[in-house]
Amino acid sequence: MPDANDAALDFLLTRRSRPAKTLTSPAPDRDALLTILTAASRSPDHGKLEPWRFVVLERAALERLAKLATSRGEAAGLEADQIAKGHDQFANSPLCVAVIESPKASPKIPALEQTYAVGGVCLALLNASLAAGWGANWLTGWPAHDRDFMREGLGLSDDERVAGFIHLGTETAAPPDRPRPDLGAIVTWAETGSSRRSPAHWASLAIPASGASCSWASVSRLGFWRSSTRSSRRSSDGRRPRP
Repeated sequence: MPDANDAALDFLLTRRSRPAKTLTSPAPDRDALLTILTAASRSPDHGKLEPWRFVVLERAALERLAKLATSRGEAAGLEADQIAKGHDQFANSPLCVAVIESPKASPKIPALEQTYAVGGVCLALLNASLAAGWGANWLTGWPAHDRDFMREGLGLSDDERVAGFIHLGTETAAPPDRPRPDLGAIVTWAETGSSRRSPAHWASLAIPASGASCSWASVSRLGFWRSSTRSSRRSSDGRRPRP
């Protein structure tokens, strides 16, 4: 049997984000935050491209971004409650780390895999903050998708984008746990030579009838190629191929 890290496993089984609106000062100082960022950067990274960077937002920067969120929301014609949410995310935060997806040109590593890696960094940063005893929450919101906000407020280039705003601080209230995924609905035990899934799963794929066209999306979800003209195919001895 392997040597288990029971404390780490127990943390992962019980971890829970702390709502940003419940966080207050103090927040991690720079030395404490560097430890958290070091842990966050120990994340799977195909090709070791490091397609991310961190922008640490302290109070002065947060106040500036809160004002920018208000002006950008008004310019975009957003509803008052949307503008307020964008403003308050920064105005009420003790400390925030913006995780920036900064893709690297690579002939081998697709851009989508780099996006996956940055998502892993966001989760690692969130969990490292919680493990260090801080309250933390991973948010986005409309400012994370507003190009002018990203450019003016965070200095992002046109090929960069915000993967998440990780807010950190001292928690004032531990939230109750929320319903977690039903493993029976999302786990498939693939046996040798087959992949047995529930009828509901196969129905959800919406595979076209024999002779109809089949999209690449359906193909990728099936995991194998099914020809759109399968009903007319024959093997070299004249027999139809087995399904």
